Amino acid sequence: MKVFAQPVLQILFALAVLCCGTAAKAQGLYFDPATLSFPNTEAGSTSVTQQITVTNFDPIALNVTAVTPPANPAFSVTHNCPVGTYQPFASCTIEVMFTAPSAAGPVQDVFQFESATYGTQDIRLSGSSDGAPVVATPTAVPTTSEWALLLLTALLGGAAFFTARRKS
Repeated sequence: MKVFAQPVLQILFALAVLCCGTAAKAQGLYFDPATLSFPNTEAGSTSVTQQITVTNFDPIALNVTAVTPPANPAFSVTHNCPVGTYQPFASCTIEVMFTAPSAAGPVQDVFQFESATYGTQDIRLSGSSDGAPVVATPTAVPTTSEWALLLLTALLGGAAFFTARRKS
C-alpha cells in the first residue's frame, strides 16, 4: 500500500499546486515563482537574494538539454539545476540577486531551460535602477594659513584705499 500511496500523493500535490498555486507551469517544468522582480533598486546597490524552485511535474522523466542563466551582468545567479534527466517531481533551485546599474531604467533578462520535448522555457527576470546615486561634491574650506592670508590682503587693501583717499 505504501508503494502505491507515494505516487498518488505526488499527483494530488501536483494537481493542488496547479489548481491553486501562484507559480507557473511551463509544460513539464513548474517554476515557483515564474518571474522575479527587483523594483526601484538604488543604483550600485545589490538586492536581497530571491529564490525560484524548478520542478518536473511530468509523470515521466524529462531530459533538459540546456540550462542558460541570464547574460545581463546585473543579475547574479547561482543554481543547482543540471543539464540532464529530471525524474518526475525532481526539483532544483535558482538564487538570483540584482545589482542596479548607474543608468536609470528597467533591466530585463531570462533564465532558460531547453528540452527536446518542450523547447525553450523562460523564467523572466526584471529589475529597475533609480539611476546614479547623488554624490556630494566637497567644497574647499580655507585653512588657517589661507584665512590669515585673506585677512592680511583685506587689511592691506583697505589701508591702501584709505591712504589714497587722504592724499586726494
